[in-house]
Amino acid sequence: MQTLIALTGMSYDAKARLTRQLAANLTEAGTDVTLIDNLEQAVRLPVPTFRLPGGCVCCSLTEGLVTAVDRVETAVALLPVSAQAFPDGLALVLCSLRRPDRQPFIVSIVDPQDWDHAPYLAAGLTAHSDATVSSSVTAEELVALIQPRLSRPLSSDGSKDTPHAEHA
Repeated sequence: MQTLIALTGMSYDAKARLTRQLAANLTEAGTDVTLIDNLEQAVRLPVPTFRLPGGCVCCSLTEGLVTAVDRVETAVALLPVSAQAFPDGLALVLCSLRRPDRQPFIVSIVDPQDWDHAPYLAAGLTAHSDATVSSSVTAEELVALIQPRLSRPLSSDGSKDTPHAEHA
């Protein structure tokens, strides 16, 4: 089972930090990771990387995203998403990428100031996410939140199955 973890939200810094931490933690635990980078500024990691700059993966870069995801050969793909991405469109694109052997998981990073400055966008991000967290979340906390909702553990051995939880 391949897991595609999409990190959405308005804060570049939070998405870039979590992407770096998740990649480091998962790699250290023996899980192979690929980066599909759609952030406004490139995140540089020592993992296989596909860069999708200059637009959002929900519309202008959808074909590039689908191609990149189909080329991923690792257990986990991290997809930090540009703040330009419209939550409804992104959710549709990610849902279309779901297969028996691939499970997208959307994490929205939403802080109180996001509700003050862009309530419509904050509402859209939370409505279409599998998990909503604040920018202060750690990679360990995020893995603990994601893990029970996946049909297999985030590890390289794949020997244990965990039950798939319904979308909260």
